[in-house]
Amino acid sequence: MRRIFVFNRKIALLAIMLIACSCAKNAQHKLSHIYRELLNKQILFHEDAAFVNSDLDTIKYSLNRKIKIVNYVDSIGCLGCRLRLSDWNTFMDDFKDYDDLQLITIINPRKISEAQYVIQRDSFWFPVCIDLENIFFRLNKLPHDNLFHCFLLDENNRIVLIGNPVQNPQIRDLYIRTICERLGIKPELNIVSKPFNQRKSLGSFNWQTEQHTTFSIHNTGNEPMLIDTIFTSCECTTAEIDKRSIEPADSAIVSIRFKAEKPEQFMREVYVGVQGKETIVFSIEGGAME
Repeated sequence: MRRIFVFNRKIALLAIMLIACSCAKNAQHKLSHIYRELLNKQILFHEDAAFVNSDLDTIKYSLNRKIKIVNYVDSIGCLGCRLRLSDWNTFMDDFKDYDDLQLITIINPRKISEAQYVIQRDSFWFPVCIDLENIFFRLNKLPHDNLFHCFLLDENNRIVLIGNPVQNPQIRDLYIRTICERLGIKPELNIVSKPFNQRKSLGSFNWQTEQHTTFSIHNTGNEPMLIDTIFTSCECTTAEIDKRSIEPADSAIVSIRFKAEKPEQFMREVYVGVQGKETIVFSIEGGAME
């Protein structure tokens, strides 16, 4: 027990630094305080919470696994961009052989149709609670800052780690190490951490100015790559590709345009479907300012 306590304490301190590292110095203390307040807090689940599967059928979802990842997303901003359900599919695929771990996704959307669209568009494998009344948030008195809306729970539903592993590769490593220790497996042997897809920052700019950037897709195989589809996470982002068939040793250019709807910090994604291969995801992020 002593060794595990020390290990988790180190993880907690490191996570505090990871969350606070990009913030102004006067905000670090506040974030660290919130983290310490949440750590070891017991999370409550509404008894009548309804879950839907990928076909949008209401199902019973027993929340009784030994280890749980909870991801709560509210109605602020682009729901699909913040959920990143395809990245969660990839993350959980690493642990598909371990029944003691489950993912609990709770969404408080503006409209139920918005949540249904994202779940089906991203072919999300796991049940989702569409919480229109925002009961989960109020029941647990969560902070409004979405930095603290994703956490790892132990068998008693107490928080042992805070942060979103699909948004931060360092947090991802912390999750993998912690989950592996609690499952009694060796991460270097049993878990292959998949790399993140390409991401690019557009920096800060006037929100009324359209932004443009490009990504490249390189075919390093021996057969042509055939592009099936290309679509974006929301209507404010458009994308085009200059060729639908990429020969071996050749490349294609994906051109992306982003027009902010309002001043905000943003992250948007472009999905490129390749025949017979996993979908390629490109992410853009930045600050659309007044």
